[in-house]
Amino acid sequence: MVAEAQTAVATGDLWCGLRVHVVDGTTLTAPDTPENQEAFPQQKGQRPGCCFPILRLLAFFALATGMITGWIHGAYGQSELALLQHLWEHLRPGELLLGDRGFCTWGLLAQCQSRQIHAVFRVRGSRRRDFRRGKRLSRDEREVRWAKPTLRPRTISAQQWAALPDVLCLRLVRCRVDVRGFRTRQVILVTTLLDRDAYPLHALSGLYLRRWEMELTLRHLKVTLQMDHLSCRTPQNLEREIRLHLLMHNLVRRVMLEAARRHRAPLNRSSFAGALAAARRCGEALLQARSQRQRQALLDELFRSVASDLLPNRPGRREPRALKRRPKPYPLLTRRRSKFKEIQHQNRYYKNSPYAGKYRKSARA
Repeated sequence: MVAEAQTAVATGDLWCGLRVHVVDGTTLTAPDTPENQEAFPQQKGQRPGCCFPILRLLAFFALATGMITGWIHGAYGQSELALLQHLWEHLRPGELLLGDRGFCTWGLLAQCQSRQIHAVFRVRGSRRRDFRRGKRLSRDEREVRWAKPTLRPRTISAQQWAALPDVLCLRLVRCRVDVRGFRTRQVILVTTLLDRDAYPLHALSGLYLRRWEMELTLRHLKVTLQMDHLSCRTPQNLEREIRLHLLMHNLVRRVMLEAARRHRAPLNRSSFAGALAAARRCGEALLQARSQRQRQALLDELFRSVASDLLPNRPGRREPRALKRRPKPYPLLTRRRSKFKEIQHQNRYYKNSPYAGKYRKSARA
């Protein structure tokens, strides 16, 4: 399904003629069972029995379709760079890998060049962001050379590290963000794309701005598809559950893509939650259809409704990461349930709650 969608993507949907894969990671929690705790231990700062097993998920997202092209999961202690080493088979020579500053390392850039894969990452580190180094191309562009570090990272084997070049020739780009409501006003990118005419500055700036669409994809997975906290009690079933969520995500994305093609609707403004609800209603109606003509009419109505359900265009809209619903003033589980003693009228004596004064007897007296 993913390969078919990628093949059917028109040339105009590509970025400067390149297929773009966005890499990003997130964390998931699982039920607190001995099997899950052994495979996916909780954070070290938490006391035993007071936290949930935590998984780290890393995925590739196709920028043109929004579908997941590759994924891997592991324990929370595994870094995203280590998990990325198992996903190289999902990238082809000539494609582009886009990521945030967490993936901006010399080793990953060198691996991309050795595999003939283009890369665009946000720069990490003040020294690498220094525009006084390298060859000046324009006011906001520099051609720099990054030397090979002396210490080999753990994510790359000694044999692979020895095969990498000693110096990388890269392009440093400074993008100015003039979007109302954005906290960041300047983003510095590093890329292996050295051709300024084929890949101009404004195109790179717009490309990194579109990376936020994949952040919203992770939100759809964890919130809309309720993948934030898994429900299976064994590691084997957890993997099946993750596969089911990702499969459902790609199926909904495929419906959105087909609706956008048939009715010439903008794919980036299609509502994922609306497409999911429409697909559910259509699936129930298809089970009751008695003829092929009725089924085809239902599918046509599905694509029409998905294409017409567009998100409003809200330039400069502020979306702070804040919760409107207040939490209940219950104490935290700081020890095992068998040893935890519940306090009488605990909502009045919960000292750590920001609303403690509201429930304390002395505050009401």
